[in-house]
Amino acid sequence: MKVPTGAGPADVAHRLRRRMRGARAATDNVAYNRDLWDRYADDWQADPTFRIRAADVPDEASKVQTLGEEWGTIGDMEAVLAEWVLPFVTAESVVAEVGVGGGRVAKRVAPQVRELDCFDISARMLDTARGELAGQPNVTFQLLEGSGLADGLDGRYDFAYAFDVFVHVDLHGQWRYLQDFARVLKPGGRALAHTANLMAPAGWERFARQQRYLPEGFYFVTPDQEKWLAAQAGLTVVRESTPQVGNFYLERDFLMLLEKR
Repeated sequence: MKVPTGAGPADVAHRLRRRMRGARAATDNVAYNRDLWDRYADDWQADPTFRIRAADVPDEASKVQTLGEEWGTIGDMEAVLAEWVLPFVTAESVVAEVGVGGGRVAKRVAPQVRELDCFDISARMLDTARGELAGQPNVTFQLLEGSGLADGLDGRYDFAYAFDVFVHVDLHGQWRYLQDFARVLKPGGRALAHTANLMAPAGWERFARQQRYLPEGFYFVTPDQEKWLAAQAGLTVVRESTPQVGNFYLERDFLMLLEKR
């Protein structure tokens, strides 16, 4: 399929920004993100060429089957999951995913665990993920009403993760989610937090290209900021990533494996 002239993630972000004008203020991170990702899911479903234009790595576009697989590469995503998520869950684990999107990670995690609760601020993303995981009876889907997890989940989870989600969330939003991780994890439970790393080579390169922060772009932080927030939330950093050339995510981002004290 021929990719239209001017295609690419920047072109898609520009068109989404035009559609967002007048919808919500970008400073209202929750409402803006809700509208943004609802529209993204609608466009992805309605226009097969959209997922090609949105591909971060054009050569990978033909492999995309699930919404979100156009971000990065499928192989690099699976390498991260194999190292940072799957070793820490079992067939008895109760797990939470914050920002399920179209279900690209959930469909790989759900068969490995007892229960998987999927959260997202976008109702349209949840609809897409429901379709993707229709054959998994151990999965639930919950719409986030704000920046944070609902009450009543205290101590429920063995593991929680937010993969490729906090990269779009401002620092105050990340702080709220880290506090939520500490609240909803069982004692000794673990969580994965994944942020855009200002100090990684590919992270700095992308930051330098951005004119300002918008949720469809990236909110860059330093590892020290994230580790400080985790400590204030009562979480211990068990492991942290270092920039790794050759992996789309690890070259740009910062990952922390956290444990509830």
